[in-house]
Amino acid sequence: YAVPAVPPAEPLLRASYGTGGKRHELVLREGEILGFAGLVGAGRTRLARNLAGLNADPTMQIEVAGKPVPSGNVRAAMRHGIIYLTENRKHDGLFGNLSVLANATAANLRRFSRLGALNRRQERTAAGSVLRQVRLVAASLTAPVSRLSGGNQQKVIVARALICRPRILICDEPTRGVDVGAKEEIYDILLRLAAEGVGIILISSEWKELLAVSHRLLVVRDGAIVAECRPDQGEHGILMAATGVAA
Repeated sequence: YAVPAVPPAEPLLRASYGTGGKRHELVLREGEILGFAGLVGAGRTRLARNLAGLNADPTMQIEVAGKPVPSGNVRAAMRHGIIYLTENRKHDGLFGNLSVLANATAANLRRFSRLGALNRRQERTAAGSVLRQVRLVAASLTAPVSRLSGGNQQKVIVARALICRPRILICDEPTRGVDVGAKEEIYDILLRLAAEGVGIILISSEWKELLAVSHRLLVVRDGAIVAECRPDQGEHGILMAATGVAA
């Protein structure tokens, strides 16, 4: 993949947290795709959810563009542009009995509301534009999202995140359970967002995927960041750090 170079810039996201008696730090810049690698159960999702305010970690300190973000406050995180794309769309991502449109706009209804009234026309126009960008294939926006294929359900989740206008997009296993064509389209979306200056954290159990689209990789083990790898170090370097053979 033609991963765009990261332009020189001040850090967009700075975060530090404590575990195992040590403090760990991570930095994400505008336009950077930062991969989280590790074995199953390494704590990557827990770390991602802490960054997004979905879990409370009293040791975590977060700054977005130099401004502090309170830990464990998902609304505050979203106000600062941190958007989390869940790893389990069926369990905590989709409202299966609701329409494609309702699912796409569920996280940002305030954008389409005034004095408590929802502007349906504005909602449909905005959602339709984003859903076309992600190349959704659906009979209509009013169709139940449960009738879509796995790949198209995932595109609805991605569209929901885009409607929130993220500055920092945390993608947890964004291509899990989708076909090859949908994977390629999701990669294209992430690369386009990076080119537009969005900072992206990508979690994937497929190390080849991380190596293909990331600028840098952080290896997580037991909830701690134990190594930083370059994509050109390959899977062997990740495996050694992830298993504790090398740090």
